[in-house]
Amino acid sequence: MQQAIVIRSWLPERQQLMLFEQIHGRCTGFVQSSKTLWSPPQGSLIHYHERRWKGRSIMQSPELVALPAAPWSQDLYFIHLLSELMLQCLPEGDSAPELFQLCLMLYTPIEIAGEEELVVKLLFLCKFFALLGIYPPEWCYHKSQGIQRLLREPATLFREPPAADLVAESIAWLLGCVEAFPHVSLGKTLLMHIIRERNHNEQNNDDVTKLRVAC
Repeated sequence: MQQAIVIRSWLPERQQLMLFEQIHGRCTGFVQSSKTLWSPPQGSLIHYHERRWKGRSIMQSPELVALPAAPWSQDLYFIHLLSELMLQCLPEGDSAPELFQLCLMLYTPIEIAGEEELVVKLLFLCKFFALLGIYPPEWCYHKSQGIQRLLREPATLFREPPAADLVAESIAWLLGCVEAFPHVSLGKTLLMHIIRERNHNEQNNDDVTKLRVAC
């Protein structure tokens, strides 16, 4: 049984999906199924029986396994940009088991909210970039002790609350990455989305504080 993340879907118009497979990395999948209306959304986790044909995956009896869990499920634009980043950066046909395992974390619920949620997204993106071989310039790398520790132990991202002081460090790290690799344009778009979301939440908190003082 093969497992994959749906990067892009052309169903039901075409029986074709772009996949990030557990074994074969990014590849094109063709659906062989009686379920003519079956159309998994972008970012969903599926499994199926597979046979290979000319480097492509022929999918038999595909099933939807999971959708992104909270907090990722509450930010569909993040899932969309992450999927498009996979399409842009993953080489076709090359296995990336560590990156696939990291992405499976998207389907595990995390009980966090507010600032912690945004920090987790930033740290996830740091690890995602690193597994793609995207690193900031050397001067930024040596200043990022907290991020280096995260890259060595990515599981801590979901086992314990993230440290708030990692926010500035992770943003500097990611900005260094997109400046060093300008062709990864979607990485910058994704980072700007997270930063705007953080600024919006901070503004809302300021507004609530001002309202309480006024009352």
